[in-house]
Amino acid sequence: MADPASESRDKPILLLGIGRGGAHIVSVARRSCAFPGLLAAAADTDRTTLDEAQVDERLQLGEAWTHGEGCGGDLDLAERAANASAEALRELLQGARMVFVVAGLGGGIGSTATRLVARLAREGSVQAVFLVTTPFSFEGATRARVAEQSEQRLRLEAQTVMVVPNSLLFARLPPDTAMPRALDISGELLATALAGLAHIGFAKGLITVEWAGVKRLVRHPTCTCSLALGRGQGPEAADEAAREFLASPFLGDARHLETVHAAMLTLLGGDDLTIGAVQSCLGQVQAQFPRNAQILVGAYTDPRMQGQIELTGMLVHTTLDGAGRQPGLPGTFPPEERQGTRAGRPSAAADGQPRQAALPFPDQQLGVFAGSPHPTFHDGENLDVPTFQRRNVPVDPGESL
Repeated sequence: MADPASESRDKPILLLGIGRGGAHIVSVARRSCAFPGLLAAAADTDRTTLDEAQVDERLQLGEAWTHGEGCGGDLDLAERAANASAEALRELLQGARMVFVVAGLGGGIGSTATRLVARLAREGSVQAVFLVTTPFSFEGATRARVAEQSEQRLRLEAQTVMVVPNSLLFARLPPDTAMPRALDISGELLATALAGLAHIGFAKGLITVEWAGVKRLVRHPTCTCSLALGRGQGPEAADEAAREFLASPFLGDARHLETVHAAMLTLLGGDDLTIGAVQSCLGQVQAQFPRNAQILVGAYTDPRMQGQIELTGMLVHTTLDGAGRQPGLPGTFPPEERQGTRAGRPSAAADGQPRQAALPFPDQQLGVFAGSPHPTFHDGENLDVPTFQRRNVPVDPGESL
């Protein structure tokens, strides 16, 4: 009888880029992370994007609907195109033991196909990690709104979602940086971070990071991520990697580091990696984070990294208001936005009496519907999730009688 665990180890780790941006990032990651057991794939409706992608497999989505062209931001068309290729996507996912999906939200296919991939991966019991970007502020309110809605819907389907705002990627680049160069740099950084995450699946773990812990870090509905990378070589490799990590143009300034509430740091070195180098490199970086930040640390070795150290970090940020609450979360609406009366009765706040704040939401739980192969969707909403959670309705804390 075949050993299921052995069969799983024989399957490749899949890097899947969806849409033009995702295909570009996966192409760069494939070039910088060309080790056996890694499969790079691109999926898009645009035939030109697929022809330009430097990947192992290309998947044309919904050709009957788009005729090999893009969706032009049409979400309905993108959803039809993605669903028309559901079986091809399912087959691609089933051939992998783990999937890293990268896409940009705010457009058409990236905003819709990611959700479909998340559902198919869950149905097939394939571990999937999503790295998605959100639009620049100058791209307009419509793309921002589409990205926000797409992110919320993706989180209902996926277990691990890392959201990286494009505006954060460019936070520390000089203003006179040419736009094409800035886009190249951001693509390279995302690709390197993606390759670093995938490399964990192949390298020998000295200190391993469990994906259950990663999911715990990024499960917050308002968390965003920043990425950083540092490399070092030679006798001072550890110090060099730490300095380069902290100087990453996309890490943000010292004030931004104060908003880090969790981080995953993975250090990769050769067989000559010493415990002193691990302590020195990780210690210098962790010293810049808040004392109460949750830190997951992994240290791995790869014979091809002899004499080198590479430190990759995913930092999770949440922005708190003056009361220590997270804006935009259900149950944290400011008082002026809450209705002052209920059923004709004045609220306690209206009488000048103390009032309990609206209760925070628990994590979304599907209960008996968890793991259902056929979630009930209507108008883009998962009806298996309670309505008050699905629509961000604040829990009534009660009024004075």
